[in-house]
Amino acid sequence: MLRKNKVLVGFVAFIWFYAVFPGPMIPGLHEGYYIVFVMAAIVCMIPICLMMFFWSINPPASDVK
Repeated sequence: MLRKNKVLVGFVAFIWFYAVFPGPMIPGLHEGYYIVFVMAAIVCMIPICLMMFFWSINPPASDVK
């Protein structure tokens, strides 16, 4: 599953890292907002992980011949 979706996994990892650790990118952020960012990361990861799981079971047919 991970070998087929390297680009998607990299993108998801970047988005997750930005959502959980936005401190260096947003200076002066109140500490309480990190809870919101962690919750947003979890909410984003659930459908993406489900998509990758079900896509690995039934991958789409390629049109390239």
